[in-house]
Amino acid sequence: MISTTDLKEYVLSSGAQLVGIAPASRFEGAPEGKRPEDILPGAKSVVVIGIRLVDGALQSIFRAMEEGKKYLHGLFGTYCAALIPNMKMGNLTLETAKYIENTMGGIAVPTATGPYQKDSAFSQRRAAVAAGLGEMGLSGYVITPEYGPRVRFCSVITDLELTPDPMYEGEPLCSGESCGDCLSVCPTCALQKKITTTIGGKEITYYDRDECRCKLASYGLVKETAVPNTPFTKPPKKVVHDLDNLTNEYILDQVHDMDPEGFSTMMYANWKCELCMIYCPTGHWNERFKDRHISRGKEAILR
Repeated sequence: MISTTDLKEYVLSSGAQLVGIAPASRFEGAPEGKRPEDILPGAKSVVVIGIRLVDGALQSIFRAMEEGKKYLHGLFGTYCAALIPNMKMGNLTLETAKYIENTMGGIAVPTATGPYQKDSAFSQRRAAVAAGLGEMGLSGYVITPEYGPRVRFCSVITDLELTPDPMYEGEPLCSGESCGDCLSVCPTCALQKKITTTIGGKEITYYDRDECRCKLASYGLVKETAVPNTPFTKPPKKVVHDLDNLTNEYILDQVHDMDPEGFSTMMYANWKCELCMIYCPTGHWNERFKDRHISRGKEAILR
């Protein structure tokens, strides 16, 4: 009989770096309509898959941010932000769902990731925490022991009762506000509102991102003096006046008129700039980036 262990080995052999199992019961605190059983009646388990971001592609954003090499944005956008990772995760979830149905006799739903959905039908961050792959960091990214926040997650919901993994109970992976790097590098102060939720019976608090402010940072539509210590090496000419009363319509108008020489972390539509993830020191950041002189750290971009 095919076991949970066999399933995990299949997922890892298909190109994933992390995999964990969460029982559907750990999603009691999820919003109504976004729990596993809301998507698949009779759901019992969620298979959560993680793929790490490639260091060589991720470090290109340091060249762009710390040295002003705007032409390198495409490397980060393509291989770390949306395009290739989401294609990979879409394939992983589809093949995992097929494995569950064809080999294990269950029913499986591959959940959507990235830009392939208008709204999030299922929280991949919540699923990753519920499956024991890491803990929620201050910035709302899931911090893993192996890679820090530099991981993308996808999930498959199934009616099979798989052997669950324990939730993470190790040493804290995020130092919280005693570190606060994610807060200090944010060019639009998008991490302002703290929210508390429950995952698997654990109360978890983190900063919710202001979507409009995140979009401003992604496009580089940041007024030089609007926010102290803005990390943009070359402030854009476009000015945004009122950070407290932003609308998506206003941002769209700004994007249409955007100076092509303006500085942004990505050169295509996205809703977050991800500097809070890029400069997060967890996951052996020093050894992998700073101590190898790939990045000078947040000091290089703070004014």
